[in-house]
Amino acid sequence: MTDNQVKFTKSQREADKAVHQGSMYTRHKRLVRGVKWRCDLRDDCNGGVVLNDQDIVVEKGAHTHVADWGRCKARECVVDLNGKLNGPAAPPLPQL
Repeated sequence: MTDNQVKFTKSQREADKAVHQGSMYTRHKRLVRGVKWRCDLRDDCNGGVVLNDQDIVVEKGAHTHVADWGRCKARECVVDLNGKLNGPAAPPLPQL
């Protein structure tokens, strides 16, 4: 993955989240040049990115906090685990 690419995951409420360089973002609004995503810690941070139609970062704003790779990885693990738990139902056990 290059410095301008993002990964996507889901929030607790199944909304899309973008993950880029140790920060997570929520979709904010559509712009002419792409989609603006705001730092999900927006109460304390004005950071954000703009992604073009190929999900490449074309603009990046500064954060007021350090990157938190552990928090990003934890979110990915929770989403992965939820997908496995809520996946297709196991086949019924055979009758004895």
